Parts: sequence; C-alpha cells; structure tokens
Amino acid sequence: MRTLAIGWSACLGAMLAVGSACQAQMSASMQPGPIPPALTTAKTVFVSNAGGDSGLFTEPFFLSREYFSGDSSRAYTEFFAALQSTRKFTLVADPSQADLVAQISVITGRSLDFDYLPTFRLVIYDAKTRYILWTINRSIKPANLRHTADKNFDEALHDTLHRFLQITGRETVSSAPVFPRSR
Repeated sequence: MRTLAIGWSACLGAMLAVGSACQAQMSASMQPGPIPPALTTAKTVFVSNAGGDSGLFTEPFFLSREYFSGDSSRAYTEFFAALQSTRKFTLVADPSQADLVAQISVITGRSLDFDYLPTFRLVIYDAKTRYILWTINRSIKPANLRHTADKNFDEALHDTLHRFLQITGRETVSSAPVFPRSR
C-alpha cells in the first residue's frame, strides 16, 4: 500500500514537472506577432459604415424594447466623431485618398455566457492593397435598461477606438481620447 502511494506521488510529481516545463516553453516561444507597418505609418483614414445587425436599434431586442437608442449608423457616427476629435489622423471622404480604411459595425455574435452579445467589429484594411491588416472585436456588456445599454455601448466604442489608436502607435496605454456623446 505504501509502495503504491509513493508510486502515485512520483507519477504526479513527474506530471507536474513536465507540465510546468511545457508551460514555460510555450510562454517563452509565444511572442506577439508583428504589427503591419502600414498601420503605424498611416496618416489618412477613411471610416466605412458597415451598419448594425437588425434588432439592435429599431426592432424589439429585450422585453419588447429597443436595445440601443439611435439607428444602425450610430456606431459609425460616434466612431468617426471620436476619431476626428483625437486629431491623430486626417480623415478623408474618399477611400482612394486614404492609407487605411476602418470599417466599423455592430454585430450580434455568440458568447459563452450570453446567446447574442452585441459586439463592435472594426476591420482595418490597407486602402491600396485592400488586404485586412487587423480586426478588433469588442463585446458590449448586456443590460436590462436602455440607459445602461447606451452607457455600455459608449464604453465599448471608446475601448474599440482606444485599441485602434494603440495598434496604430498613436496612443500609449495610459492616454485616453475624448469621446463625444451623440445624445
């Protein structure tokens, strides 16, 4: 009986040692991938409106109420205004004049804890090659009241803009852009 206990202890110890070694090796080899230079050298941006999924603005979402105030262009309007207020890029009206195209949308994606969690999706394209350079997804926290849903919408959009500015090298982690309210 004592031999069996010692054997199990040795086996468990060996498994823990191997697991720790594998974890350390994975951590050391898992360096973040490079950020495409087109993101950090861009000077002009065209903001594209990919809209919002149905049911988030004008159709009943929860308890026969509209979930967010405004319409499906709200994310575009607020993202455009907030990016413009940072003065980090020149915003252009024609994608052929831009270095980057930032396509903003609100989608209803699946989540583990919430069936259809509204999510901002910002897809950043190289305007010249039309290749996707980066995608930012930011979930909007669920809420029961529209006022709270709108607050969560604003916070998630602010976080999306903040992440965009970080990826493009225009903002450090500690700085925060001004985020205008549209209501």
